[in-house]
Amino acid sequence: MLKAPVKMRCLIALSLSAFSLNAAMAATVRYDDAGTYTASAVTLGGVSVTGSSTVSVLQFNGLGVVGGYCAPFNCLDGTEYLDFDFSSLGGATAVSYLNRLAGGAAEKKVTIFGIGGVLLGQFDSSGSGHYNLSALVGESVIERFRLQMRSGYTNINELSFSEAPASSVPEPGSWALVGLALLGLAGTQRGWFGQRTKARPQA
Repeated sequence: MLKAPVKMRCLIALSLSAFSLNAAMAATVRYDDAGTYTASAVTLGGVSVTGSSTVSVLQFNGLGVVGGYCAPFNCLDGTEYLDFDFSSLGGATAVSYLNRLAGGAAEKKVTIFGIGGVLLGQFDSSGSGHYNLSALVGESVIERFRLQMRSGYTNINELSFSEAPASSVPEPGSWALVGLALLGLAGTQRGWFGQRTKARPQA
């Protein structure tokens, strides 16, 4: 029978091992608090963003592309688009974006791709607000998505996501934690640890 403190330590070790095997790191990228500049591609938080033209990052306003009729604010307008790529992270889950500015109807078409470029679906959105893309595709891992304007204009303020959990072989360090925890359980069960030799009574 395992003593309670020993059993608790082993269970904690196993729990930490399981957490390390399955944990996904959540992140939020604030494009409206990243300074003001333009580039052919913008990479923040491991997410690469390209567009139909040069990408614009504007302090307080967020992401857009250079040109269009709402210059110099470089919104997304007309049929301009932005591509958000998570491939360097191995894909993402819990993906959502926020746009606070909406000019006109701000109608957008969102095209979502899974691992290997598999089309997961196309969806329409309009106006301003917080849009949960993962809710549209279930538990599928998103590799990239395109946000293209249909009418009006907008900027993208934030992008939230979680890195896709490792789906293949866990890291050696994770296996080491599991092995140590199991060794501890086996050792305490067999009396390898903490057992003292009792003195034999003399005749």
